[in-house]
Amino acid sequence: MGKFYFKSYENYIETLKSLSDKEFIDFQKKLIPTSQPIIGVRMPIMRKLIKETDTECYSLILNENTNLYFEETVIAGLIATRLNEEESVENLLELLPYIDNWATCDLICGDIKFIKKNKEKYFSKIKSLALNNKEFYSRCGLVLLLKFYIDEKYLNDIFKICEECDNEKFYVSMAVAWLISAICVKFPNETYEFLKNDKLNNFIHNKAIQKIKESFRVSPELKERLSALKRK
Repeated sequence: MGKFYFKSYENYIETLKSLSDKEFIDFQKKLIPTSQPIIGVRMPIMRKLIKETDTECYSLILNENTNLYFEETVIAGLIATRLNEEESVENLLELLPYIDNWATCDLICGDIKFIKKNKEKYFSKIKSLALNNKEFYSRCGLVLLLKFYIDEKYLNDIFKICEECDNEKFYVSMAVAWLISAICVKFPNETYEFLKNDKLNNFIHNKAIQKIKESFRVSPELKERLSALKRK
């Protein structure tokens, strides 16, 4: 692929469709439960497209984004993370209502960089996001906590958030379990003490223990101790 310059949004969509891997669509549909049609562009191709698109076209892609297709939302989100902090926040907030699956959430949140230098500034906003009753708003907040806030300073707050967020929603529950397992790698004793007396529902409690036991970065001794905490 050469350098991309899109004369119109229609031209951009046509280019996305030309990059479709038809055999990949069915696989993605099974893996990613989304209300958006999937064009079937593989992630490395999407990243290459973003990298090789003239930056003058970024505003076209963001301003005229219809969020009709799965790939549109993902690419718009990944482009937004490349902008300056203010523009990035503005565009990401506009995209939030269109994030309806784990893949879009995790891909976009995984590329956000500006929070790293402004943890304290954004913590309360991300906490509110994690406690939002909308499933993928909450998951976005939890994934951002996992990415930026596994730190002694925020540990107790994060454990409280894990207990207080809407744990009846599946992709929230899975994110909470994932977050706890990631904390355990860095803070094994604190995580063990939390899991001894947590207020999580049984599914999340057991799922967190399962994910910890699957980790190669947790000692066999701790895994054995955690096994005894599994609920029936």
